[in-house]
Amino acid sequence: MENEFSKLTENVLTKEDLISLLEEIYFVENLIFKEKERKLSEKIEGKVSPNLENFVKELEKREKLKNLKEAENIFENLKEYLLSLPQIKLKIAFNPRRDFQERIAKVFDKKLILDFEVDPEIIGGVIVEYGGKIFDFSLKRNLERILKEEFYERV
Repeated sequence: MENEFSKLTENVLTKEDLISLLEEIYFVENLIFKEKERKLSEKIEGKVSPNLENFVKELEKREKLKNLKEAENIFENLKEYLLSLPQIKLKIAFNPRRDFQERIAKVFDKKLILDFEVDPEIIGGVIVEYGGKIFDFSLKRNLERILKEEFYERV
């Protein structure tokens, strides 16, 4: 199932995307046991993202949702998969547009959830938090360093 989960998350770039997908999954889970005679894909049609709709249709085609308990397990495993995706926090000076987010996501060789924080005080560049480490590539830090060096050289 991990391959299917991976395909579903291709367009999940940011923490906001992740939260939105998780909310849709909770919505779908609430419908699994309601109106049992209707297909799940019919119950969610137009109410969730096309990617999630297609995911459910594919599961139905492969008869993975016939057993309600199995369906519940699939969505539980999907949530666990989503929550296990590594996240990287990026503090930048502006609110990034989608095309910028996509370019940043392509920089990494594995699936990461981008958690953007806007802080205009860093002026430019980025502060990266990943794996318990902080890397400061901000213009503010560089300017402070240069000013400090220049000030001490003249004193």
